[in-house]
Amino acid sequence: MPIVLNLQKPSLIGLLEGLPGPRGQDEHQEHLTTDCIVAILLYILINTYLIPLGMFVAICLLIGLFLQAQAKLPYFLKKYDVSAWKKPKNLQIRGGASTVLISQVQDTFRSSRSKFESVHMMGEFVDIVFEGGSKYRFHAEWLRDACRDENYVKNAAGERLLHKIQFVVGVSADIKVNAAEVRSDGVLEISFDNGEVCTFAAEMLQAYATRCAKHLSGPPTKRADIDWLMPFNGVPDAKGPNPESITLWKGVNGAEIPVMQWDRAMTPEGNLEMLKHLFGGCGAIRIRGVSEPGVPALHHLIDYAFGGLQKDPSRQESNWLIARKEDASSVSYNPATRLNNHSDQSLPNHGIPGVFLVMHYAEGWGANTIVDSFAAAEDLRKEDPGAFELLSTYGNDQERDLLASRQDAKQGHTSSLCLTSAAPIIQLDTDGRIKRVQYNEVFRTPLSVPFDKFKSWYAAYMKFGRMLESSQYERELPMETGDFMIVNNWRVLHGRAGARDGTDIGKISKNRVLVGGTITRENAFSRARALLQQVEGTRLYGPHGFSVA
Repeated sequence: MPIVLNLQKPSLIGLLEGLPGPRGQDEHQEHLTTDCIVAILLYILINTYLIPLGMFVAICLLIGLFLQAQAKLPYFLKKYDVSAWKKPKNLQIRGGASTVLISQVQDTFRSSRSKFESVHMMGEFVDIVFEGGSKYRFHAEWLRDACRDENYVKNAAGERLLHKIQFVVGVSADIKVNAAEVRSDGVLEISFDNGEVCTFAAEMLQAYATRCAKHLSGPPTKRADIDWLMPFNGVPDAKGPNPESITLWKGVNGAEIPVMQWDRAMTPEGNLEMLKHLFGGCGAIRIRGVSEPGVPALHHLIDYAFGGLQKDPSRQESNWLIARKEDASSVSYNPATRLNNHSDQSLPNHGIPGVFLVMHYAEGWGANTIVDSFAAAEDLRKEDPGAFELLSTYGNDQERDLLASRQDAKQGHTSSLCLTSAAPIIQLDTDGRIKRVQYNEVFRTPLSVPFDKFKSWYAAYMKFGRMLESSQYERELPMETGDFMIVNNWRVLHGRAGARDGTDIGKISKNRVLVGGTITRENAFSRARALLQQVEGTRLYGPHGFSVA
């Protein structure tokens, strides 16, 4: 006996009501035939009391194929409000069971924090007043270039339509606006003197106005409070962290490193809180409470919270694994020996070091050390400005053969890669703010500091090194099976407690197995951006992260 559905029956007249008549506009007339066909088919389907499920699905599929072929599906969904029938197609952000879903359609006209109050066209310019009285002037040519509606950008793919770019269609530098009006749906429609028409959402234009338009009057647009994230947006002129957005700490003084339970970390709200701690705050967080420690737990957390670990080019796995090995050549695999505080990927294999480092105790227990290098560097700047200047000017030469340095690993490293770096230890933005500390003594090679600067540079280097290893700045953290430690690898150095001569002083269990890896800036920034919109409703526009509070 076939499975049947009993559906509520609207009338054919009800379905046909509101169909666009001959309004003299092509965009409406071209949908008339489609609307009629859809309405009649729906009427036949829904008014049949008993519909075999297979027939219902087959007819729905045929309707969908017809509409897709006519490029009318978005119009149909909006027209008949069947969002509950057809969910947007989704894309997957890297992950297994913890896959995060995002809408495929990057709609610039969804719910907005902004509204237009008035629009005044002036030929080569358009003056726009936003809700609240903020008035900005935009270049007409900028508006044409910035248009993101479906006539110019295939939003499902996020790609510009190449046959519509300016130099192809012949848009001149002195393009002018013929008409500008705010439609009843709140969207701004602009007509240009070459016949093109563009539409804009208020929030998008107000967000970009802070940099790309001229402020004329009224209160300037207030941006969302995302100072903690903007130093990591990847643009060349990105500033270092605002001192007000981070919390500096030292060995025994300052803020405690926050601890979050696993179940909280695996929620969007906990995930965003974690990112705020790492990008800003203390630059570190501990995660506890995982039920089954190990490599699968590591990937479960990192795939969900950060989009996955950075792939190392010398091995198949994206994670590293460190287990005790007697008579190990590498200090990393001899856990009884103290490991100096350092940043991972001081010789980055993808241009810049991974922004976050994660460590997970799969087995055993131990003690790790961490240092807020920004706190130490700021103290050096105050106490010895000359030393600070030298360490932020001249490079620290390093070299590493990945295959050779991992000969004691239990994983199979199948290919070699020789990495070199000569970046300054302390890296600044154009305003003198610290952007990154990139430091590791293990792979340092003979220095290339000029002869007349060597003595003073080396004295500065020795002074800063002693600071990073001193109890004034170092904090020791006991770790147990299942614990995670995640640090901002551009700021917080990490090491391993123990004796410098390798004597076992009871800091590390013999069965300790540590797994972990690094997370790219791109992954972490992308995840933060998505969560800001999901959790707080804050949308960021473009690589600079323009926004409206």
